[in-house]
Amino acid sequence: ADVLCLLYDFSIISPARPGQPWYKIEGQINGNTFVYYDSQSKELKPVGRLGLQLKDIPFWERQKETLEDSCNELKTKPLEITAETSSNRDFCTLQGRLTCERGANRERRSFWRFHLNGQITPDFELENRKWTVDDSGDQRLKDMLDSDRELTEFLMRVSDGDCMSWLQQVSEHLEEMRETTGAPATTPGTPQVRGAAIRSITSILSVLLMCLTLLGIQGRVV
Repeated sequence: ADVLCLLYDFSIISPARPGQPWYKIEGQINGNTFVYYDSQSKELKPVGRLGLQLKDIPFWERQKETLEDSCNELKTKPLEITAETSSNRDFCTLQGRLTCERGANRERRSFWRFHLNGQITPDFELENRKWTVDDSGDQRLKDMLDSDRELTEFLMRVSDGDCMSWLQQVSEHLEEMRETTGAPATTPGTPQVRGAAIRSITSILSVLLMCLTLLGIQGRVV
């Protein structure tokens, strides 16, 4: 119960296909999807029972502006850079994931990960204000992102600020739900009621036993 992970999966396409949203976002808590949002509907859609339970707490509507701003920022920075360095400049895609989590020891961490154009361009992780890239990545793109302090600061504000605040609100709400659903459905008079019921059952059993004993005696007499 102490481990809690809130994440958002982004899918951004540039340029957008006719009649299709140019970004889609899916939010999850511990692997369970609870919200869906895209550029067409501009509506936070609760998903499943968890989404319905969370849609009335304060962070719900606050997600909208932050998620939309994030997509706009990612479209105008990493995607534009990718278009400049990619051999295919007509169509670019970005899959991103924003994660904030609380571990079993209550420690907290947040980070971003990105995939640009599927397997063609590298996987980036932003953590501790640094972009990292594996051996298969494009060092030129990493250098460009490292030099963009404005983008780095924005992403850190979202991950360490907004997302961590939402994680705290979700944690408090889930804790309240556990306390409500886990509490025994009893009233102050319940122990006395249970005691009276037990005494009644004992009395009935005693009467039945006495009847059976009398029937046994009569049978031997006959």
